[in-house]
Amino acid sequence: MIRSLRDIPLVLLRLATPTGRISALLKFMAFNALIYVISVALEYGLTGTILHETPVRVAIIFGTSTPFILLLMFGFSVARQSNARLANLAATDPMTRLPNRRAFFDGIAESRRTGARGYLAILDADRFKTINDTLGHDAGDRALLAVADWMRRRAGPELLFARIGGEEFGVLATGASARSAIDAIETDLCPNLCFGLQDEGPTRSLTLSAGVVVFDPDLDPHDMLREADAALYRSKIAGGARLTRSAARFHEAAPNLSPKSYERSAHRATGAGA
Repeated sequence: MIRSLRDIPLVLLRLATPTGRISALLKFMAFNALIYVISVALEYGLTGTILHETPVRVAIIFGTSTPFILLLMFGFSVARQSNARLANLAATDPMTRLPNRRAFFDGIAESRRTGARGYLAILDADRFKTINDTLGHDAGDRALLAVADWMRRRAGPELLFARIGGEEFGVLATGASARSAIDAIETDLCPNLCFGLQDEGPTRSLTLSAGVVVFDPDLDPHDMLREADAALYRSKIAGGARLTRSAARFHEAAPNLSPKSYERSAHRATGAGA
């Protein structure tokens, strides 16, 4: 959008940026055709005649413009790759290399836009503070990386895993394999996930609590997340290491508790130490 004269060069550069090989070829030909027309007009306007025959003029134009165009196209290609890398960094959790909270909500928005249906889940590591306090923060990081590794091996176009904060993860499963993905979380991930304290040596176990809700693109995502959060809370209260499928109505209020509050409530209910 041109708001001032200073925007014109940027708009022209954006229009000139090739988006593929065919686009690059077409824009290269169009650029040279424009130079040809301008050169003929200037030559005739200044001298009143056409001094160069068409083949000679075309050869001169292509010979002088090709290196410049190639350099310009290379610069645009490098800029696009840099922008793509920056966009990927902005959407990726730096430690686990999973999509971050922003990417998770972008995925929800995209699935709502396309009308996809499936399941929305929130997972939280059980007694994670105990791991950090007794084994050290490095052990806590290794536990989170084990969760992330499990998720990355199963992620796909219709299965989005994300780290949405601390020891909390989000899952958006759509398509034909959505149910089997949730079943795998319930049977393989939540009950017992092993992680090593070192690259080689003994392993420790980590359990997770999860809450899942049916993902309906026609419903408000915040309502669905609140319901999944309430199901997660019920998993914590029941002792953790489990997945709870929500059957509540969306208008019912969900407990407004943070993951730390989940831990404290679960510990009080089950008698587990922090």
